[in-house]
Amino acid sequence: MISIFFFLAEIAKSHLFGGLPLNLSGHLWAFNNEFIQVCKFVGVMGLSFLTLFWVSCLSIFLIEKKLSYSFITLIFFPCFLFSFNFFSNSKKSEVVNNQVNFRIIQPNIPQIEKWNKLYFEKNLNKLLELTTEENINEEEKIVVWPEVALTYFLTEEPDVIEYLKKKIPENITLITGGLRREFDAKSFKLFNSLYLIENDTFDFYDKKKLVPFGEFVPFRGILNSFKLAPGITDFSKGDQPNQMRINLREDELFFEPSICYEAIFQTFSKNKSSLFVNITNDAWFGETIGPRQHLAAQIFRSVEKAVFFLRSANSGISVVVDKKGKILKKINLNTTGYIDIKILLSSEETFFEKYGNISVFVIILLLGLLFYLIEFLISLKRYN
Repeated sequence: MISIFFFLAEIAKSHLFGGLPLNLSGHLWAFNNEFIQVCKFVGVMGLSFLTLFWVSCLSIFLIEKKLSYSFITLIFFPCFLFSFNFFSNSKKSEVVNNQVNFRIIQPNIPQIEKWNKLYFEKNLNKLLELTTEENINEEEKIVVWPEVALTYFLTEEPDVIEYLKKKIPENITLITGGLRREFDAKSFKLFNSLYLIENDTFDFYDKKKLVPFGEFVPFRGILNSFKLAPGITDFSKGDQPNQMRINLREDELFFEPSICYEAIFQTFSKNKSSLFVNITNDAWFGETIGPRQHLAAQIFRSVEKAVFFLRSANSGISVVVDKKGKILKKINLNTTGYIDIKILLSSEETFFEKYGNISVFVIILLLGLLFYLIEFLISLKRYN
């Protein structure tokens, strides 16, 4: 009962008022690659429940010295999680793409310069230098810049787009963060956007999960009546599908875009993507634990979906994570640089993608039956 109570509290925290699924119990295992493979079947919420259940059993075992709880604590839980690791290694996936080259850019631009118009040109040139450095072959390459790397309203700046196409080699497809707005005589909407810029393609995705008090003020209508929330316009939520397409020379690549802390949320798309891309700007958090917490929460998307996870952060931590949640390459905090990597993309629909969090309640039922069976067998032995 204790584990169920805390699990329901984590569900509430993850969904109420927009939700904040950060620092969940399951995130404890973020960098234990073997234990998190269970997320292909039950997701991070399932792992959170298993962790809470295990801790509850451990506590009761230490306090009451019950044999049944020692079995669950010392044998069943670790064996259960490791078994999914072996099952995951034995499963084959269908290759749908050739190897694709990626470059993840981390410009490490100070916040005080990022929004200063005097530094716009300097910042853009820094991004372009990191993009074109050592671009010595004509292989296709997808380059990822961080959140609002371009502090322009790109849909209103055709000259900037043409400048980018002129400076960036034709073999490069650019994914970058930027701003977008819509307005008429009656309304004004501001968006935090991800742009896809190819030779003949220009597309965008608007952020859907907005940061409370950072990008919008909750209950602004009520607060405004008391003059408690005056100020600038809130960002608006996007409504585009959670999938974008890149046209390669011999194929096409579908990826799932996310901006900033959107990647800490579980997503369920109708169409399978072969890549998860996150752009963010954790420079606001400086040297605090914040960027590490965000990364720990986001790693689980790669395991739940069995896809590579690419993360471009302004000041860190930029990473490439494989479909098992293992960090292949990264750039540390407050460092300028880029990651070059060639990825063999594949398609594999996980059990969790197909059934979602229904599997969590199946786990709760099975563990309840197991617990009851153990108690029943012990009671039989006691009376005999």
